[in-house]
Amino acid sequence: MQVLHTALSASPNPGIIQQMEWEQAAAIALDIPWTTRIFLPEPTTSPISISAGIHGGNKVTRYLKLRLRYYNWLLVAAREYDIILLRHTPHDVFEARFVQKHKSKVYSVHHTFEMPEIESISSGIERRLRSSLERMIGASVLSNAVGIVGVTKEIVQFEQGRLTGNQREKRSFVYPNAILCRSTQPLDCRGLKPEFLFVASKFLPWHGLDLLLEAIQGTSHEFILHVVGEVPSDLGQRCLQDSRTIVHGSLGSADIARISTKCWIGISCLALHRKNMVDACPLKVREYLDSGLPVFAAHSDSALPKDFPYFVNRPVDVSGILNFASQMREVRKADVQIAAKPYISKLSLLGKLYSEMKLG
Repeated sequence: MQVLHTALSASPNPGIIQQMEWEQAAAIALDIPWTTRIFLPEPTTSPISISAGIHGGNKVTRYLKLRLRYYNWLLVAAREYDIILLRHTPHDVFEARFVQKHKSKVYSVHHTFEMPEIESISSGIERRLRSSLERMIGASVLSNAVGIVGVTKEIVQFEQGRLTGNQREKRSFVYPNAILCRSTQPLDCRGLKPEFLFVASKFLPWHGLDLLLEAIQGTSHEFILHVVGEVPSDLGQRCLQDSRTIVHGSLGSADIARISTKCWIGISCLALHRKNMVDACPLKVREYLDSGLPVFAAHSDSALPKDFPYFVNRPVDVSGILNFASQMREVRKADVQIAAKPYISKLSLLGKLYSEMKLG
């Protein structure tokens, strides 16, 4: 059973590219016929990327060229595969047309609640138009796809809910985000003062950085909060007003790893409710755990056991964060890493998905 997992991206998102590189490496290690490719406007150094060769042009021209070249490539590539996992792009008529033509082999892959996410990051006419288009076009994609793949059970159920009648019984699989776990133990350079790590490629409303800044305002607790990623200017100004908060901006994996050696815990999404979600499996949670960092979040993570001791789902509260951090200070980072590995390993989760789809 030959599988192609592919995604289209208008810009090289480091997190998505890294995730797909790990997946391809895991497939090779598992010796399964699984190909992972991401299609981008311009060339990158990633071995799993394909370039559309688009340079310059206005936004509309780039949008159309990118999709035309991607689906022309995919039409040819599809002949070689039994199954295509196609990462869903909201309100994309080109995607809908492709899935309609290849409905017997395409699984639609979803990482979020599309309409609520659109509504949380846009406004006015754009918000209504994009959300309405996704309701129609996304429903067409789901209707024609042979099945659904979601990173959480909650997302799979949300997508099934967009269908009607027997369509809701389509074959569906949960495929959580995962990483290639490191082969070495994490370094432990923790000091006496609590240090927290909050990472996002770009801080968006559902990350809840604003809620954390509001919670620490007016408190006198001693700690250091490391904020890594692209921070909106208004939140950046708020961070600068508190000497306990250090904004690092976007960093590479080596620099993030260096900071993590000093940290007691990692912080995950704190406002997932802003897109009507309660469950998630963020990539950064997997990276925290592999670095030996227990995780504080305001969402559940169904890919982890309910009694997993190194992940807590609690309301945003500085005292609660400090108490959890103090408890975790007594735990070896290596023990966190070892305990998490079965649930965050790309090798384990890709092998499981391939076996389930093959048995189908």
